Amino acid sequence: MRHAAGDGGAAESLYRHSLLRGPSAHAHRGLARLLGAAGDTEGGLEHYRLACALAPGDTPQRIEAVSAALAAGSVDAALALLGSDPSMNGRLRLLRAQALALAGDGAGAAAILREGIEVADLREGENAMAELWLRVLPAEPVPPDYQFSMTEEGTG
Repeated sequence: MRHAAGDGGAAESLYRHSLLRGPSAHAHRGLARLLGAAGDTEGGLEHYRLACALAPGDTPQRIEAVSAALAAGSVDAALALLGSDPSMNGRLRLLRAQALALAGDGAGAAAILREGIEVADLREGENAMAELWLRVLPAEPVPPDYQFSMTEEGTG
């Protein structure tokens, strides 16, 4: 509640106190968010790693963690957080493809795109799939299933 109220200092203290009592994915996630917001990217990503290790089936938490790693420019951390789970949902598959492209593995990213990705929570106007396609497969037109632009312009 302290975190939601914007009291980061008290929230951090409470998260750390919770961790003294035992492992907690929720406390690690809370610390990850606080530290990341304060500019401690490395500390935040370490707490995300611990949170994901404690709750490996928590897909929204994993999506948040991988997204934070990519936003911080830590492709290696993003790939480590993704692991090798073959049953990933569409959002995680998209994040894997983005991480591979950023790591210089355009062929790996293209393979995922060609296999097909369905992101259930993709919003209209979110062009991540089309943009990634254009980046790793610039000579091929973007498939209609990957175009969620509000306009035709810029989607290839």
